[in-house]
Amino acid sequence: MMEKEIAAGLKQLHDCLEQIKGLLAWEQLKLQERRPDLPPGFYLADTTDDDIRHQYSIFLATALKIHRLLDDADQHRLSKKQRVLFPDQLFKLEFQLKMLGLTERFLNL
Repeated sequence: MMEKEIAAGLKQLHDCLEQIKGLLAWEQLKLQERRPDLPPGFYLADTTDDDIRHQYSIFLATALKIHRLLDDADQHRLSKKQRVLFPDQLFKLEFQLKMLGLTERFLNL
């Protein structure tokens, strides 16, 4: 059961990360297409920042849950391969998120 829960959490982290990357790309395109010298032709409701913040929150909560599962005393239920593979996958996903610079953006560090 623990194995399936961790695998599902890792998939959710991957999906959140892809969603964040897409939202950041949209935000970048929006900035590139902006023409400050001309009035906008129309206004769109822009929830990009809120959407990024929401996905970031989901990512952090899910990562914390996976860390707790991996640190659980009952870790012997996982095979040796999974005890190496799962933390490695988690590290790679967390590193990718860190490289996006969202911590500095939202925590104003």
